[in-house]
Amino acid sequence: MANLIIKSTANDLVIQGSDASPAITVGATGTTTFAENATLSGTANALGTVASGNLSNNNIVMPRLKENTFMYDSAVTNATAELQDAVNISHSEYLTVTPEHTGDILSFSFAFNTNCSGYFGYGIQRDTATGFTTSPGTIWSAGRHAWGNLTTAELDYETQGGTITDTASAFGMAADITYYCRMIGMTHSPDGTYAWGNNTTSSTKTGIHLTCQRWSIV
Repeated sequence: MANLIIKSTANDLVIQGSDASPAITVGATGTTTFAENATLSGTANALGTVASGNLSNNNIVMPRLKENTFMYDSAVTNATAELQDAVNISHSEYLTVTPEHTGDILSFSFAFNTNCSGYFGYGIQRDTATGFTTSPGTIWSAGRHAWGNLTTAELDYETQGGTITDTASAFGMAADITYYCRMIGMTHSPDGTYAWGNNTTSSTKTGIHLTCQRWSIV
């Protein structure tokens, strides 16, 4: 059986509503215009290339940036004791993030200088209280033995920075709960000099920088 073809012999092909106004208009070149909003039922609809328009409706299911937050602490943190897993190097500063779904994508980025003897590391801590006294947890860390050397007679000056990305669930976060996040330091051995957020020659914006972007499809 051949295709069923509906074709205007001249001008546009117009489908009218009950009030005789154009509902769907098909131009001579195939351009289709809907006079009112179009509703596509079903679950397998695919949106092709959109040359212009506004996809801002929150009902559209697509990953989008929902939060972009940061913290900055300009102070230097010094420590001397070894074998520490959660030195507060952010002082009273923290950022907040509230996942809408456990599948939200969180991307943490950090930057700071270090001046340490012995082996050391750092990480990112979260809690549901600003004082980090309720249930503090380390959502990521490099470990206490990540950088440095074994002698207190020699100081290592280094610049640290990176990005850690995973789901809220992988970071131990539940949906619809506000979390407070900050940077922490770690020391291994021996007892000596450990500093995070220190100055180096001609450095700018020293201290501790931490940002978080949350992407969601809900």
